[in-house]
Amino acid sequence: MRPRVFIGLLCLAVLAALVVVLAQPDRTSAAEHPAAGSGAGRPCAQVTAAHTEALRMPVTAGAPGLIVVLGDSYSQGHGVPGGRAGGFPALLAHDTGRPLYLDGYGSTGFTTRGYCSGRPVAYGERLLPDHLLALRPATVVVEGGVNDARHGDPQRVGTAAADLLRRLATVPQVIVVGPAAIPAADPARLALIDDELAAVARAAGRPYVDLRRYPLPMQPDGIHPTGAGQQTIARLLIPLLTPEDGGVRA
Repeated sequence: MRPRVFIGLLCLAVLAALVVVLAQPDRTSAAEHPAAGSGAGRPCAQVTAAHTEALRMPVTAGAPGLIVVLGDSYSQGHGVPGGRAGGFPALLAHDTGRPLYLDGYGSTGFTTRGYCSGRPVAYGERLLPDHLLALRPATVVVEGGVNDARHGDPQRVGTAAADLLRRLATVPQVIVVGPAAIPAADPARLALIDDELAAVARAAGRPYVDLRRYPLPMQPDGIHPTGAGQQTIARLLIPLLTPEDGGVRA
């Protein structure tokens, strides 16, 4: 075979292979499978930056009525006007006048590290004695479950949540907020997580907010609530808050 003919055929073969590859659906998209993101990936960097910025909020340990929120991108007010200022934690602090500390990490949950698969950022991994508990909060709000439904393990949510609530046993009040009924997640997975969280909260004697019972308006992504949805979450939490002024019990 002449060299020119061989090179021509080789180029055609490479081009054909490239077309086949490009035609294949993306089965590892970070948008659909955040756990595939690495600590160095852009999505991880973005949610980490938002998390770190929120942690800089000044707060006094043991302040009367201090609320700590442990959550995901809902708690960060993702996609709503004003960003974090439009999220339910900020609305809760504004409407009650109570101090608040936010530990919100987008894409994470009880059983998933989301975009940051190489970092210890799942809920239980962020609940450290020298961090959130050292603030001696009067109330802790644990919000999540959506990301567990999308890319976590619903079968393990109950166990993970039970361990979390055991470690929060010294906090006077803990409120668990479950996943909303979002179009972007399997309803059966959401229902399983909802049932598990409700049972764990009930066993621990802690109030549970079942967001699936409330038709939260959603943003076009089918995942995150609109500003009105964030306001609904805040309104559901306010009546549950106790007038507790103390911090973590000794």
